[in-house]
Amino acid sequence: MSEFKMQPIEIVDFKAEHYVPDGKTIVVSLATKQSNKRQLYTLPVASLYSFIADLQKLQSTSRPAQGTAPPSPGSSPAPGTVEVAVPRAWMARALPDRRLVVVVFDPQTEKQVAYALPPDAVREMAAALVKQAEKLATQAPDKAAK
Repeated sequence: MSEFKMQPIEIVDFKAEHYVPDGKTIVVSLATKQSNKRQLYTLPVASLYSFIADLQKLQSTSRPAQGTAPPSPGSSPAPGTVEVAVPRAWMARALPDRRLVVVVFDPQTEKQVAYALPPDAVREMAAALVKQAEKLATQAPDKAAK
């Protein structure tokens, strides 16, 4: 007995439109290659967190994360450690239609990594970065070298 398999519909654009008044649901729109008409759907916000976790799981099992080198043979990072890279350049750009700020590290290189954050998170991060930079600026030079 043959199993019927549906062919996936190719989405060419996916956009969060607005929150539903309950605050627990958002309206998203999809544009597909097969249709010129944009379709609207409601989506529980909580489901986005599991979707992001699924994406991260897929990424970690299928290929190394973009912008990072695969681990060298025989080495594996210890649990709870973070891989740190120092970018040579960065840039930031506001996306008013999406209400996001995009920060790109090492733009136009194969190490390029980008993050999109809402304005409030950017302000909090900016304040935290300035605070940490001030701590370094006030340290004695011999302590900073250690």
